[in-house]
Amino acid sequence: MTLQFPVTNMTNPAIKTCEVDTKLAGVGFKFFKLAVVTLMTLLLMWSYTTQHLETDDRRHRQYKPIAINMPNDKARTMSDKVNISDHTEEYHSSNCPGSLNYTENLVVNDTAAQIVALVLRLTSIKRADVIALLDSTLRNAAPQLAFLLDVLQDFDTQHACEACHDTRPPPRPVLDARIRLDHNVSWMGLSLPALAMNPLGRLGNQMGEYATLFAFKKIYNTTVVLIPTESALDASFAGLSIPHLKKFNHSAWRPVYRDDAGLYTYHATHLAAAGLLGPHLFLLMDYPFEAAVFGAYKTELIKEFSFNETVMRQAEARLEIARGIATNATSGQGDPQVLVGVHVRLTDYPDYVRKKFALKDIQAQYEGYLKRATNFFLRRHANVVFVVTSDDIKSTTKIFLKLGVNTTYISQGSAVEDMCMLTLCHHHIITLGTYGFWTGFLGPGITIYPQLDPDSGYPFTKSFYGAAGLANFIPMPFS
Repeated sequence: MTLQFPVTNMTNPAIKTCEVDTKLAGVGFKFFKLAVVTLMTLLLMWSYTTQHLETDDRRHRQYKPIAINMPNDKARTMSDKVNISDHTEEYHSSNCPGSLNYTENLVVNDTAAQIVALVLRLTSIKRADVIALLDSTLRNAAPQLAFLLDVLQDFDTQHACEACHDTRPPPRPVLDARIRLDHNVSWMGLSLPALAMNPLGRLGNQMGEYATLFAFKKIYNTTVVLIPTESALDASFAGLSIPHLKKFNHSAWRPVYRDDAGLYTYHATHLAAAGLLGPHLFLLMDYPFEAAVFGAYKTELIKEFSFNETVMRQAEARLEIARGIATNATSGQGDPQVLVGVHVRLTDYPDYVRKKFALKDIQAQYEGYLKRATNFFLRRHANVVFVVTSDDIKSTTKIFLKLGVNTTYISQGSAVEDMCMLTLCHHHIITLGTYGFWTGFLGPGITIYPQLDPDSGYPFTKSFYGAAGLANFIPMPFS
């Protein structure tokens, strides 16, 4: 058999027929087929390996860390649940034979997943933006993960199990204070992470926000700053040590909200301060009031919240008037005079607690509570003077007229003047809200506070004061 094809003859343009050996052609064809088969085999192997790696990676990560903006309460309390239970699945090098880097990556991811699972269980954090930041931060912190996991497991065994009691002395961060990440990253001279307070609410709220920042600085040595805006703190106190930023670009800071719209827990702020949410700028929102961490620094906070000289003079002058009025009214002039500062929170607060904590008829309950609280001191001291302040003087005056206490001085001044005057008293009676808390925290002696039903959700309970180490705060039944 011969194959014929046209060939151009360089010497003779005529076309002639050439015979080609069919055996030679067959050998060439076999080599061609072998090359094609080999190439296709290699392509299939590469495709299988790539798909296998991608499948393992998807199985391991479960979700992709994303940055989520939280423009409103509805978005912040999103019910998205991130399933991390499969993160602790065991992986072996057989998933990708011969790939050392891949094996090391699985070990890192597995350790990070265990830490994420433990942190979420211990903090009860469910917010998707916080979980995403925590996960992505830990997966990029390989050198520190083994130590963190050991400490976290030890903390879980000793202080957080169902049969355990958290017996740590204050401060009590939500996790062991050794659970932290160092990033060695700075921004415009600030070591990251950096935390700033958003001065929300009235004087008592802002003091709680400041004290929380102060404690985080002490516990984690994290950067804390105040934003350049007018606040009740600057006009009131002379000893503030947290520095102010000269400029503040709100969009550069990540807001950190409380953990749940219905609860007063701020565990995410602890994670941010500990570096577990990454080297970012964080703005604390929603009135953080973490007495369990700042209660340990009472002596230092008294210095931070030292009243300026003008306020102090005004408060002392009004307190002197109270002493004179009471001396004229008392019959036990031979006994030492005992000043008991009382703050009665009214105006908008009764309506707020009615809606938030289902508490009804606050003013009527105040009457019974204040009767019990004033009797507590009257039974112990012969010459008691009650120095009373309120945001509703008219209603408070009616309450104390019903109580029939003769030695009562009702004072009406500015919020900071009243607070300063109350801190100068020997003992204290407080009602609802944060303002009264600070009169007892900064002042000496015993502080009587209203004990509400723990199931109401009201945060200032016996466990709250116990976690803060404030043994001088004594509960009195509210109703």
